[in-house]
Amino acid sequence: MYKTLTTFIAIILFFTACGNRRKIDNSHSSDSKGNFKKTEIIQVKPTVNVFVENSGSMFGYIRTGNDFDRSISSLLTSVRVSEYSDSIKLHYINSRAFRQNVDISTFIRNTNIHNAQTWSGNLARTDMCVLFDTVTSYVSSNTISIFVSDCIFSPGSGIDATRYLGEQKDCITLKINQKLRSQNLAFVVYRLISEFRGNYFDCQNNATSINRQRPYYIWIIGTKKNIATFKQKIPTSRIEGQLQNSYTIFKSSTNIPYAVQLTPRFGSFDRTNPTSIRRTRRASDSGKFMFSIGVDFSSLLVDDSYLINPNNYVLTNPNYSIEIIRNQIGSHTHLIKVTSTANIISPTKLTIQLKNKVPDWVDEFSDETCASINSEGMMQKTFGLKQIIHGIYSAYNYDDDILSEITININQNQ
Repeated sequence: MYKTLTTFIAIILFFTACGNRRKIDNSHSSDSKGNFKKTEIIQVKPTVNVFVENSGSMFGYIRTGNDFDRSISSLLTSVRVSEYSDSIKLHYINSRAFRQNVDISTFIRNTNIHNAQTWSGNLARTDMCVLFDTVTSYVSSNTISIFVSDCIFSPGSGIDATRYLGEQKDCITLKINQKLRSQNLAFVVYRLISEFRGNYFDCQNNATSINRQRPYYIWIIGTKKNIATFKQKIPTSRIEGQLQNSYTIFKSSTNIPYAVQLTPRFGSFDRTNPTSIRRTRRASDSGKFMFSIGVDFSSLLVDDSYLINPNNYVLTNPNYSIEIIRNQIGSHTHLIKVTSTANIISPTKLTIQLKNKVPDWVDEFSDETCASINSEGMMQKTFGLKQIIHGIYSAYNYDDDILSEITININQNQ
């Protein structure tokens, strides 16, 4: 009996230890910024699915050694050498995706072999809603998609594409919104320039032979967590060629860490707590009053050029202006200098809101008129670009247009 009981206890202890070990292996801890990290096991590296559009409108970019070729090659190489991913799956895409079981260098080389015999699928038309629906369908917690395209909607011969721009936007919004219900997705778009030598097809599918610099786009699509890691490990400086603009669409919480700093400043004040100051006095020499706020923007998947632009902020008090600089102070990533030239620093609750808006370059480089490609300024524009980006933006159904909000109490009774 004693031997049996001893054996039974040993078995229980064995399975309990295994269970505890499994719990430890899958446990998480968080750092001071609230970012979760695993304590015992290495995080699974996401698989990267790459899709290069191979419709007829893309043929003009296909030249060995040009910027289009170089940018894609450098990006995929960075994905591998940065150890962001150990698995890259390559595809062409038009009416559907076509897997290419080759390595990166062979894929780039084969991309330069372009004709109807070597490229599969429907090369004559481009439905951007179908393309985005397809590439996002490959995204999961362990996968991301990279999509390369000129992003020109082309329904094919005999159809006027201008009539369908609104429908395309709505289609993209509905498809992406459906996916957002189950995944917290983020979309990064890079606008790049490369030599284009070949036939440009307008919205009515009329061909014009050109040899000029033309825009194209690289999209990175994944969960917010995977995209945050991607942008950290593969900054835009790693992408060779001519990267002109970028934009990231994601869902953000307005709650970010911030605190009033004692310096730099003009004049004087007492800081009663991290978000409140009292007994403010202007500087005697300049007459200005300025205090600084340390802010942690690290949770925002926003380019630094956007964060440091004062035009992207709204202040509730017109007596104040701001300057934003990149400045690592402890856990804070940026410093906001708040200045007032008012004669009297009145009690106020100052709120600083970072707006969530589509950048101006989207409208600047988008065309909806189907003007001739040789018209002034058209060579740098993309037909239907605005509808694609606004279609994805609308899918998030934002409650407001604010990415983050900072509130400071000035000379108020506590």
